Amino acid sequence: MQSKVSVNDFEVYVFKLKNGEVGIGKLNKESEVMEKCCAVRMVGMPDGRINIQVVPFFFPLSEELPEISLEHILCMVKVKEEIAREYIRQISDIVIAQPNDLNNIQNNKILKVEQ
Repeated sequence: MQSKVSVNDFEVYVFKLKNGEVGIGKLNKESEVMEKCCAVRMVGMPDGRINIQVVPFFFPLSEELPEISLEHILCMVKVKEEIAREYIRQISDIVIAQPNDLNNIQNNKILKVEQ
């Protein structure tokens, strides 16, 4: 029997380090670390909008995603489901389907299925 994977199976948090940097990662309560950490950068656009970028902390020098000990984190909050889904896709190439994805495919809303 195949088990279902839900975005809720992943403890994804956005956090602020003691040095002021903002990051996102997966909480490992047992090891007391944030895993697969990325930096969150907010860039102001000319039209006044804010563009949010999630990049490896040491990009472009390295694409490794480090662990950060919870002792270096000032505060953290769990992210919304859609942000967690996008973060998981970026770090792992795993796409977690939303409940209506299969219905949309079958109803030709996403792609045409030949029968």
